[in-house]
Amino acid sequence: MTRKFSQFIFVAVLIAAFAADAARAQSVPPELLSYPQAIFHNGNIFTVNESFAKAQAVAVRDGKFLAVGSDADVLRLKGPETRVFDLKGRTVIPGFVATDADNDMVAGNLYKETLIGGKVLGTMRDLKTKKELLDAVK
Repeated sequence: MTRKFSQFIFVAVLIAAFAADAARAQSVPPELLSYPQAIFHNGNIFTVNESFAKAQAVAVRDGKFLAVGSDADVLRLKGPETRVFDLKGRTVIPGFVATDADNDMVAGNLYKETLIGGKVLGTMRDLKTKKELLDAVK
């Protein structure tokens, strides 16, 4: 092998090593397995975590929160198809889930057919006056 050829090989190996190192340095955020479908930013977002922290922005994918944080942190996740909504300082609160569970522990079954003292009370719709309601709750 000639000296020039050896130097060429050495330089080629160095360039390949630097290129591989540079590729590793470009880290893609782990949240980006796919881009969020929507980002809501510039808001006053109340979270329900341990500290009830507030955030400026959220990213959503497949109906689930992908990221919650500052505008800068969340907007960096934007992809070519991501819909971005400016909340213009509006407040966002967690959703509430309405279930069809019985409320026996809270107010009894006043909204259903209810037995009180062996007598059928009826439903809430059957109670026409405030007095009837208060008597039923007694």
